[in-house]
Amino acid sequence: MSGRNDILLLGGVVEVSTVDYPGKVVSVIFLCGCPFRCPYCQNWRLFREEDCKAVGVDRVLSFIEENSLLIDGVCITGGEPLQQIGPLIKLVRGIKDLGLLVKVDTNGFYPSRLKLLMDTGSVDYIAIDIKAKLDPQSYGKAVGISAIGERAVKNLLESLKIVRDHGVFLEGRTTVVPGIVDSPADIENIASTVAEYVNAYVLQQFRTEGGTLDPSYSKITPPSREKLLELARVAKKYIQDVRIRTKEGGEEKV
Repeated sequence: MSGRNDILLLGGVVEVSTVDYPGKVVSVIFLCGCPFRCPYCQNWRLFREEDCKAVGVDRVLSFIEENSLLIDGVCITGGEPLQQIGPLIKLVRGIKDLGLLVKVDTNGFYPSRLKLLMDTGSVDYIAIDIKAKLDPQSYGKAVGISAIGERAVKNLLESLKIVRDHGVFLEGRTTVVPGIVDSPADIENIASTVAEYVNAYVLQQFRTEGGTLDPSYSKITPPSREKLLELARVAKKYIQDVRIRTKEGGEEKV
């Protein structure tokens, strides 16, 4: 009989990706569930349990093993993977036993769960989303739930510290969304605060393909590559390794 740590609520799989782990070829595992309701989210379907499937961790590991000659590692993303901490820990340990790299994407809302994950010693790369300027009002707006803005900022900073203290490569990343986080002042606030924690900071281009949780955001024009470069130069004052990711240019170091 399978226990609760043996079953993942799975949103999808990408067999081979060259864009989800810098410099590596990986499979991507999408896990369901998220505590946030970011209005601009592209992966909003992962909030819906009916769009997901319960799959055994061993079955996922079998798929990864079959793919292992083609890939360097696995990126586990969402949704928010740490909502499924028990099966996630089993999954990362299994991936590491296959001799593969492990990257986990998270929004930093669950620091105690993140510590459990980091304590496994099975994670090579963490990417943490930094949604907005680090004040409760801005953050609450960005995550779509104003009441948790203060807690979200507190938990984010705690999560950043946990990863830094474990010595694992840490990417901080911000999706540049008009009306949410798109000004030099926003990026200055973020970069100056997270500089002591992150190894790299990435500005990502807001995209509308596939729709957004709030349909009105699907009508917003994404920021240009030039806009991201302008903001990246602000971040560069505080962080040495700054990058942008755009549809037209891919990932570029600034």
